[in-house]
Amino acid sequence: MSQAKSTGPLLQRHSLKFVVEEVKNAKEAAADLVRLRLNSKKDKLEKEIIEKEKLYGKKTSIWSSKMLEEIQNDVQNLKEKVKDTEQLLHCEPTNNNYQRKRQMLKRQASSLIESNRLKRRKLSSQGPKSRLDGDDEDFIAKATEDKASYHGRRHDTVLYTGRRVKKKNQLTIANYRLEQRGKKLIRSATTVYNRARPRNKRSLQAKRHTGKGLFCWKKPPKGEEK
Repeated sequence: MSQAKSTGPLLQRHSLKFVVEEVKNAKEAAADLVRLRLNSKKDKLEKEIIEKEKLYGKKTSIWSSKMLEEIQNDVQNLKEKVKDTEQLLHCEPTNNNYQRKRQMLKRQASSLIESNRLKRRKLSSQGPKSRLDGDDEDFIAKATEDKASYHGRRHDTVLYTGRRVKKKNQLTIANYRLEQRGKKLIRSATTVYNRARPRNKRSLQAKRHTGKGLFCWKKPPKGEEK
């Protein structure tokens, strides 16, 4: 027992040291990524300047003075952007652009830290295991299909059920299957409901659904008696 207590803080210190090192590496990687991005932006701007100047030389005797003036303005704006990018690349702490570069580095480092989950707990098998699996889901879908009565096709190719299998019925079907397999029974019909196809795929409830989505409780547009 004492040995387990002594190894606990040791593992925590080791884990904390690892996170600190990884955060430091993330900041260094962020600096490299920002530098590469700025260099790429600078190269792209310089290529645009060359293309604009070539266009200006070709169209000097063809285009009007107003259109040529627009090209010159574009070239001037591009040159200003190149100058601004160079200042960001080689700025000093006393420069006005230093705060902009610090914010860029901070955003990039935060993105790397968040994507690698360095300051968060690891994703593993948290929470209880699922009581139902794919085989149970297939059995429930087959039982639902056998129990339901169909009124036939009308204007489309869908077989709508005249007598629906409701949510509470699915619990009975699932527990029958679990008892056959010698597994622990479930108490809530929502466990089966989460295996169904969600009504709206963009809803929050749809994100909680798991499985293949082989069945649902959508009401038919027309009843058999009608």
